[in-house]
Parts: sequence; structure tokens; C-alpha cells
Amino acid sequence: MQTQSGIRTYIRDLDEKMPSGIPQKHIVLIAGCAGTMKSSIAFNILYNHAKEKQEKSLYISLEQTRDNLTFHLNGLGLNPENVKDFVSIIDVGYLRKMLQGEDKEVDWLGVIETIVKNFVEEENCRVIVIDSLDAIYAMSDIKNPRTFLFYFFQKLRDQGITTFLITEMDPDSNKFGKHGVEDYLADGVVHITLERSGRVVGRYISIVKMRGVKHPTDYFPLVFENGVFRVVTK
Repeated sequence: MQTQSGIRTYIRDLDEKMPSGIPQKHIVLIAGCAGTMKSSIAFNILYNHAKEKQEKSLYISLEQTRDNLTFHLNGLGLNPENVKDFVSIIDVGYLRKMLQGEDKEVDWLGVIETIVKNFVEEENCRVIVIDSLDAIYAMSDIKNPRTFLFYFFQKLRDQGITTFLITEMDPDSNKFGKHGVEDYLADGVVHITLERSGRVVGRYISIVKMRGVKHPTDYFPLVFENGVFRVVTK
């Protein structure tokens, strides 16, 4: 089923429950604890969006190296080489390592904003993933998280792009971000969680929030088979 104007999640049977898609220019959190495949889900969106729409997009990695990310994605059948004309991967983590130990202050938030601005203006990127929001926190001197995020989110909105921000959750916390304000300022929240049943651990996904869109908030079992994400519905 095709969406009419929004961005698809490319998770089979989940898109059908939100047929209008994720509104363009939204800022959406992809939240979950370690092991919930947040990065894979985010890149899956860019990968399939490129194949379907042939629009340019950008994946900014602040922690994983490009080589590690590519190795992981290849294992899932999401080879970045297949969409290299449309999906760019920027390894900011490599630049951070290169500058470690040097006696200089780097405005990393400014670096990220410049990268986004340049790709929007020069490459006409319409969808961006930033992996992760927690890495931005670690790179920045934050005194007032709400003000910091309001400013950062507004800068992204000014570019007129759809942004997916990956955010790590503590397994014992219900907060969708480190500071507990991220979900209020974002336009959407996609939450992936892990649940154990006996010796089996399953992933579950929910569209907790999506401004301007009618959608269910149920948690659906999430599986990845033969290179395709899908949810199990009854």
C-alpha cells in the first residue's frame, strides 16, 4: 500500500496502519534500549525511500564508524552501495577520533548543523537520520536541555527536512530520551522495546506519537526476515 504524501516506515503492515505516512518536515524520535535495531530501522527507511522515490537522503553517524555500520547493514541485506547515488553516510565519529587529544574546542553542534545545511542546499536531501541524539549530548555542553533541544530542533525544521533522531533508552525507564523532554518537543515517537517470554526475547514496536496523523498506539511484534521488516498483526 502506497502512502500519498508522507514518508513510509517501510515496515510491512505498519505502514498500512498509517496510510498517510509520516508527515514531511516532521522530527521523529526512534527510541529504544540497546539491541532493538534502531539504527537498522532508520537506515531501512532511507534505503527503501531511495529505491522507491529516488530522493536523496543523509545518514549522520556520530558513534559507529562507516565501516562498522556498512558491515552491519550488509549482513541485513541493506548494502549501502545499492543506493549510493541517493543515500550519503557521514562518519562524524571518525572526525571526533582524529581530533581527540588536540587542545581545541570544537562546536560539534555547529558542525552537524553545517553538514545538514550543506547537504540540503547542495544535494537537495529531503530525509536525514542522526545517530544518535545521545552522542550529541556527549559532545555538547548542555546547561538547559529544553532550550538546547528547542534550538536544535528549530534549526532542523528551518531546513524543511524530515529528520529521524535515534535515542537510547534505559531498559528500566519510560522516558524516550535522556532528559525526559525529547518526546514533547519532537513531532513523532517510534518506540521499539524488548520483551522476554521464557528463553525467547522478542521486539515490539509502537507509533507512540505522530502529530497530525491518525494511527494506532498498540505495540506490535516486530520481525526481520529476508531483508524485510514487518509487524505481526491479529
